[in-house]
Amino acid sequence: MGIELYKEQFEETSKTFYKKEYLEHYEKVRFKLSCFFCYTCYYVKKRQNMIKKMSEELLKQLSWNTPKEVQEEAIKKLEKLKNLTPLFQPTTKECNKNVWENCAKIIISKTDEELIPYMDNMFEWLQDMNWPGSWEIFERIKKIPFKKIEKSFTKNLKIALQELGEEGIYLNSWAGNLIMTHLSKELFHNPKIDLEEEIIKWYKVNIQNKQSRRCNNEKQ
Repeated sequence: MGIELYKEQFEETSKTFYKKEYLEHYEKVRFKLSCFFCYTCYYVKKRQNMIKKMSEELLKQLSWNTPKEVQEEAIKKLEKLKNLTPLFQPTTKECNKNVWENCAKIIISKTDEELIPYMDNMFEWLQDMNWPGSWEIFERIKKIPFKKIEKSFTKNLKIALQELGEEGIYLNSWAGNLIMTHLSKELFHNPKIDLEEEIIKWYKVNIQNKQSRRCNNEKQ
């Protein structure tokens, strides 16, 4: 009986001892991980701020007011950017329409896959074809297969037509510019072709007819 009681006490003491050691070890590991996490967050944030500041400085150098060689050097450096958001029509005091054309040059150098996440920004650029860089963006969109960008295209066309409806589909309107990205290049160089008619025709065939068929299917 005495031996059994002694064994129980020994086992209980051992459990308490190992439990204490385990907890101490756990606290040490948790503290180290916490320090590592804090340092990592600080380093990442610091690096992000540094990249942001560097990008802002390079964006200023894209201005048409800077020497040509400075612009070209800035373009080369900014082509390495993975996040393209800062290049889409910046509107700060120092970086506005004066840098848009060079921003567009950088954007259009990217692959289709790199551009897909930014299609909304690219379509928005076509609201006014007098904006610097708009024609570069327009031509780049034309090279992307329609199926890859159909969702974004349809969304932006819907926004463009919200106020004016189908009456908003005409040459040089935002809706018209969006549709023109999907017209054949041959149409642009043929003086006998009425581009406005082609724009409306494309809309009726590719958007209006699809909507009608969808409505008919739903009724059935």
